Amino acid sequence: MIKIQRRINHTGRKRINKKNVDINLIDQLGAPLRFTGTVQLAEIRLPVEAPVLIEAYQLSSFQRFHCGTVREFNLPEDTTLQELDPGNPIYFRVKVLDPVQKNGLILASVSGIRPSNEEPGEDGRDSLLPVGTKDLGNVPWRLDFNNEARPKLLLNFRIPGAVDRISSDPVFQGLVFPGVIREILTWIYWAEDGGWEEENGDSWQNLWIEFARRVLGEEPPETKSDPSDVRKWIDEVVGAFGRKYNLCERLVTHAGGTGE
Repeated sequence: MIKIQRRINHTGRKRINKKNVDINLIDQLGAPLRFTGTVQLAEIRLPVEAPVLIEAYQLSSFQRFHCGTVREFNLPEDTTLQELDPGNPIYFRVKVLDPVQKNGLILASVSGIRPSNEEPGEDGRDSLLPVGTKDLGNVPWRLDFNNEARPKLLLNFRIPGAVDRISSDPVFQGLVFPGVIREILTWIYWAEDGGWEEENGDSWQNLWIEFARRVLGEEPPETKSDPSDVRKWIDEVVGAFGRKYNLCERLVTHAGGTGE
């Protein structure tokens, strides 16, 4: 079992099970993007008059929708996502607020909800590493992190065919992927606001840890392990990934060299 650092819940906030939240995006030609959905809260003991909120978000942008109460959940008439970019992944979170206190105390919540009707990746699964383009000045690539949404690889939009090339060009892959893997695993272990809950097995952090474990074939160190042990493990994961996909060999061949 992978032992993972947990956030301590000092507030007594309850967790809403992701399986009880069903959200779909409605993308009709000529109409703005909107959503529909349901939230089941019967499994959790909550005040029936507690307000329910749904927030759609991506990176630092979000929209909030008031959805009635625990007793009477109702989506608002207008669920248009006019403040979000339809070209980037959209996530949802659900919050149940204390009906008495006016300071927005959260009684129960869940984050990182993906739309049920979202298109999966080419292999039939959600992409572990979404890719997009952005003006990055003279930096070829960087990662965008969000503690609840998966890290996104941003490629400089000035690079011709960047998104297509990252999936097939051995030069791109050999120079980018090792750094991406190293940075993501380092972030998971050492980010100041990092940490995630072991029981939340479908969190993006757990998915990346599981990916690394499969690549290396060894269990990862605990998050409170000696930093040198963590760094050694990450180095070994990156090395195993390079060997598995012959990254350097393919790069050298593509460049017309012999590797000697």
